[in-house]
Amino acid sequence: MAKYLLQEMNDVRNTGKRTVYPKMVTDQTLTTKEFIDELHKHLRTVDKGVLTGVMCGMADTLSSLLSRGYNVTLDDIGTFSMSLKFIDDKSTEIQEEDDRLLYRRVGVKDINFKTSPEMLHELRRVTKFERSQYAHRLHRSGIPQDMDKT
Repeated sequence: MAKYLLQEMNDVRNTGKRTVYPKMVTDQTLTTKEFIDELHKHLRTVDKGVLTGVMCGMADTLSSLLSRGYNVTLDDIGTFSMSLKFIDDKSTEIQEEDDRLLYRRVGVKDINFKTSPEMLHELRRVTKFERSQYAHRLHRSGIPQDMDKT
């Protein structure tokens, strides 16, 4: 069962209002090997080596396609796309009306992932939540002060 805790938001506008939101408590982050082990439980007839090879092939192919300007949508999973940034120290402001910023160096900033509606629907259908037995008490700075059992 997935766990959450209630996190208090910082009052950056000094309104005096105390606002909370649910925050996911991550149990752990699985490695590729652990993910393959979990996948193998659903696909018993497929050898773990084959699954590992497919995962490596997917990573290589995804990287190749993104580097060529494609977005990649995997049904029931989501869409991967690449975001960019300037990698030089020039100003990002347009100085003159006809300034087209033609001589800029551009590089990869990150890879974006947008979950498919089908996956979100399935997660909402099957995920059950319980409140974590531990709650962080936050100082106004957002730094955990201590952990109390609740």
